[in-house]
Amino acid sequence: MKCGLLQQAVRFGVVGVCGMAVDMGALTLFHWMGWVEGHLVACKVAAAELAVLSNYCGNEFWAFRDLTRDCGQAGWRKRLVSFHVIYAAGIAGGAWLLRVLHVEFGWNLWFANLTSIGIAACWNFTVVRLAWMFTGK
Repeated sequence: MKCGLLQQAVRFGVVGVCGMAVDMGALTLFHWMGWVEGHLVACKVAAAELAVLSNYCGNEFWAFRDLTRDCGQAGWRKRLVSFHVIYAAGIAGGAWLLRVLHVEFGWNLWFANLTSIGIAACWNFTVVRLAWMFTGK
């Protein structure tokens, strides 16, 4: 059964919420370990990378499953690389925005991170969907 755009968007959102939890959890762990101060951008990039890997799995095996099923297993490596290339802009933009909001404007770390995640998520869905990266092309 093929998923429509709305169902894909909802599934993408659920995967994204799980990824947000991974990102926030990792950043919180890094904060508790004392790594965030002085290494905010590196910690954000690491947290976001963990979330990207989580999101890739959720999108590959659930949200865009109907599109990937037609491609076979051979295309998963190409899709993983494409996913990282597309998400790299979201990670870089999110890390920059987190630094600006938290360091320059004095926002709470977690509120600034949630804001950066939300903006990056809008970018990511648009680009992922437009790029048809899960069609195997």
